[in-house]
Amino acid sequence: MKAAVREVHAAIAAFYKGDYDICITLAGAAEQMYSERKGTDAFSFFRDHPKAGALNKEEFKLMLNQERDWLKHPTPDRKGPCSFGPPEAAFMLVRAMSKLKYWSDSMNAIKPILIKVLNGEDELES
Repeated sequence: MKAAVREVHAAIAAFYKGDYDICITLAGAAEQMYSERKGTDAFSFFRDHPKAGALNKEEFKLMLNQERDWLKHPTPDRKGPCSFGPPEAAFMLVRAMSKLKYWSDSMNAIKPILIKVLNGEDELES
């Protein structure tokens, strides 16, 4: 689906600019649009992981989607502001990209940066 790929590309551009809320919104939309790899994607992996079995499934899904959902619609249960930084944006980009069967050059180029961010390394390279 071309629209999902375009949204991932726009999310990557927003990530590089530091527009993490925009990145999360676009990547979240792309993730929901593209269902070719549903069940083998990152969100399904986290949601269905055996270690997640000890958690309340609905609460865990809310946690995985908290930033995306906060941006999409009112979340009266959430107290205080939502954080939109590199880790939250990287996580959503990984989720969206995991739905795509083929990656573009820009997706392959950002992969090591996303890994670095998700491993808790502070400095970002563009």
